Amino acid sequence: MGQAKLQRTCDKCALNGEYRPNRRSFQRGKQEIEKGLERMKLTLDHEINRLTALQKKNEDIRPDEIQTAVEERNTLSALIQKARVRLVAAQLIRKE
Repeated sequence: MGQAKLQRTCDKCALNGEYRPNRRSFQRGKQEIEKGLERMKLTLDHEINRLTALQKKNEDIRPDEIQTAVEERNTLSALIQKARVRLVAAQLIRKE
């Protein structure tokens, strides 16, 4: 990509010095947020299920431990869904 074409592309992306995502990058951002949400749910659901099963065999597992994990999952879910993905840097590699 030539220098002038690169500059025009960057100018199209810039709005008052901020990154303005195109449709493709917006979709990619949504996909990354969904993947992060899924990973978080898998991890915490596993922990909640483990604590629940353990509580049936060990009465030292308090209900508030399970409730804390559930609340953490709900809080993280809300925060991840509100997340905004942004481009911090781009590295261009020139092949000769």
